[in-house]
Amino acid sequence: MHSPTARRDLPIPPHRPPDPPLLTMDETCQTLALKRASVYRLIGQGRLRAYKLGRATRITRTSIDALLANLDAGERLVIRQRTPAERRRAATRATEEPTAPCEDPAQLAADGRQGEEAAP
Repeated sequence: MHSPTARRDLPIPPHRPPDPPLLTMDETCQTLALKRASVYRLIGQGRLRAYKLGRATRITRTSIDALLANLDAGERLVIRQRTPAERRRAATRATEEPTAPCEDPAQLAADGRQGEEAAP
């Protein structure tokens, strides 16, 4: 039989709570040693997965681990801002009106309007 004092002699491992599955923006910035804007760029590039919970943004622990594993494997982390010209092009594309769809040539032939211009 074991004596009750024998168990007290064993070292007690320190209790470490499990890592949370979602991290706050500040926790992510600390973990990656990046600024908030850089973390948002990584989210925009699809390199980090984030969720909006109300007004709060939460980043998944698994996406952070995957990013760090890719860096350990030799991948370079390139975080860059768009140039002013790139921002202007993106803004222009977003405000351009979509072009009208072309009419189907088979439908034009069925209607007897083959080769005619479409009415505005």
